[in-house]
Amino acid sequence: MYFSFFASHLDYEQLLASAWAIPVFSSSHMASLYQKLRSVKLCCKFINNSRFSGIERRTREAF
Repeated sequence: MYFSFFASHLDYEQLLASAWAIPVFSSSHMASLYQKLRSVKLCCKFINNSRFSGIERRTREAF
């Protein structure tokens, strides 16, 4: 699942490009695609945890 707020992260494009550029050695194209998408998913999880995690708590603290 992709949420558009990931793209608002300053390093989004760089992190995504580096995740996609990781070399993958596999016997099939489908397995290679799976590994690349898995790397992208981990990138999105990192962005989510580092920037958007605990947003309810931070909203409460702000008010």
